Amino acid sequence: MNGYVLQVGGFVEKGAGDALSYHSGQTFSTFDNEQNPYGCAKSYLGGFWYYACHYANPNGLYLGRQDGTYYAIGNVWYQWRGYYYGLKSITMKIRPVS
Repeated sequence: MNGYVLQVGGFVEKGAGDALSYHSGQTFSTFDNEQNPYGCAKSYLGGFWYYACHYANPNGLYLGRQDGTYYAIGNVWYQWRGYYYGLKSITMKIRPVS
């Protein structure tokens, strides 16, 4: 696997739960450059560091609200609101490893 690998560390619980540690060590996947054997980027319509497949999908479709019709394809954070709730916004802070 070549590409950008996610390394999660220093997680501080602030109430939404840890949906990122599950993905630590994975390479970034997109629909046209799948980096895992499960086809997660195509199945869940996003680009992310998918493991088998995700607890967080911040680059998924913006659903705008909770909708029981769409399972896990939205910009979801499973530990906080589950797979059917599309979040209004997500902020991700990234810094280089020293």
